[in-house]
Amino acid sequence: MTGGGRPLHVAGVLLGRTRTRLADGWNAAARRGRTSTGRLTVPVSAWAASSPDDAARDEGPPARRVLPLPASARLTRAVTGARRPSLDAWNPLGPRTPQSPGILLLPVDPAEPGAWPPEDAAALAASRATALRGEGLHTVVTDARPQGRRMARLLLRAQGRQVPGVLMVPEAAVGAPAPARWAEALTLVDAVVVPHPERTSPALRDLAAAAGRAVLSPADAAAPPADLAARGRAARLELVHEGPPLTPPPATPPRVRVGAEPRRVVVAGHDLKFAGGLIAELRARGHEVRVDEWRGHARHDVGASTALAHWADVVHCEWSLGNVVWYSRHRPDRTRLTVRTHLQEASTEFPRRVRQDAVDSWVFVAEHVRAQVLRDVGFPAERAHWIPNAVRMPGPAAPSAAPPDPLRRFTLGLVGVLPARKGLHRALDLLAALRAEDPRFRLAIRGHRPEDVAWMTARPTEAAYFAEQARRMAEDPLLKSAVTWDPHGPDMGPWYARVGVALSVSDFESFHFTLPDGAVHGCLPRSLAWAGADLLYPPDWMAASTDELARGLHDEVVDLARWTRLTAEAAAYVAERFAERRVVPALADAVLGLR
Repeated sequence: MTGGGRPLHVAGVLLGRTRTRLADGWNAAARRGRTSTGRLTVPVSAWAASSPDDAARDEGPPARRVLPLPASARLTRAVTGARRPSLDAWNPLGPRTPQSPGILLLPVDPAEPGAWPPEDAAALAASRATALRGEGLHTVVTDARPQGRRMARLLLRAQGRQVPGVLMVPEAAVGAPAPARWAEALTLVDAVVVPHPERTSPALRDLAAAAGRAVLSPADAAAPPADLAARGRAARLELVHEGPPLTPPPATPPRVRVGAEPRRVVVAGHDLKFAGGLIAELRARGHEVRVDEWRGHARHDVGASTALAHWADVVHCEWSLGNVVWYSRHRPDRTRLTVRTHLQEASTEFPRRVRQDAVDSWVFVAEHVRAQVLRDVGFPAERAHWIPNAVRMPGPAAPSAAPPDPLRRFTLGLVGVLPARKGLHRALDLLAALRAEDPRFRLAIRGHRPEDVAWMTARPTEAAYFAEQARRMAEDPLLKSAVTWDPHGPDMGPWYARVGVALSVSDFESFHFTLPDGAVHGCLPRSLAWAGADLLYPPDWMAASTDELARGLHDEVVDLARWTRLTAEAAAYVAERFAERRVVPALADAVLGLR
């Protein structure tokens, strides 16, 4: 940038920041001023962003049409003011404290069995508003009646001038059939509460379960969010348990077909650890591959990127960050552009800044990530696909290798515990529950310690969380001397050889490589049912809560023959669906426009 342009650039940045602050202030004032007086509490445009079409379709079971998702980016901003949406389906509006109240959905619909009569729903919402004043959103009321203002009047009659924390969703706000209206509201809440759950219509019960929300009675309304989340995960697992895992949708004909003859391919991104197999596959097919390695999410050598954009027949962006935003605006019309999204990008502004007509194929590592991004950015579904991460299969063991230790099965393996969303506290809860029954159980952690990372000092909440877990490991008799912590490193094979259970207890993930990687190394994969896990892995791998996980693991591990059979079945499952020999060629075909 020239010296003359620098002041103008700085002025533009400052002006943009000023406008953003003013807009945030105006929106915050509007949120404070909105009350349940018959006017919409959330703008119609925000509801329209939630894309209810899939929920209204009658094709396929509910668990395949509706996924556990957090609220859309627009709904999140309208309700809380946060610029980034949550990635946690069971904390749909972002992190909360354990003392926060659950957010409940009260459906009012005379045509639906088991829904609330208007007067009773208003009384419950008003009583919660009185008890939870100042706690933020706590109750969502969907009113299917044409006279939506009547519910507002009932609320005001029960409560007074204002009903804080109650969000009204009149039928006109969505303008869609009941399943679509419910599906949108479900992304904001922790559970559905009805007068008599046993009388609830099957349509609402199944839709709530598909979204990972349980249908409960008023007696459960005071349960904390963590308990409501466990019940929601259980409802989802019950719904999907007998069905097969979701398979990738059939490929649509590409808009730009590069072809199988040798071509010039650019792979662009700041972290290419997941792209090594793709680059090797493209080169093995005879294509010339050059790498545009960025220095960060949006930092790169503009001159080098410009030259590569004009050299390439196809550009593939690994991660959907600043790289795809830039290439979507600078690649020539003749050049094919593809992008691959993992998880973290879904909560950034980059996908929303992409010039969508320039992207020929958008690939996601998991279907639930695809669903969230497409909903929030409006990208055409026919050009978006999901292809899972590739798992490298280990080679045959050396003839001189020592036989596996049968007692390894009592060691739980947790790969990576940073940040707190990885759920170290749940792993410790699980270990304590198992050791109370059998002291042979242990926990092995692989990865960085909190004190090893610089960013921890800037996150006091995270630091306090890990300090509490360290205290537990040092003082709890069931945990003391039962946890080992191995440093981060690439030599995972020997580490897995000492582990019997590959564990995932995160709040949310996209794929969580530990599960399939541990499976092919002879471990038993077991997981908390984070949103999307049942679309990738068998429901038998997962549980709704750590208590349920402990009960199942104890029986599976103590019985050596059963553990041996289950680990063999898990390894075969991964080899069939996620092996490099299957996944990498499919990804290369997507990049080249062959699928």
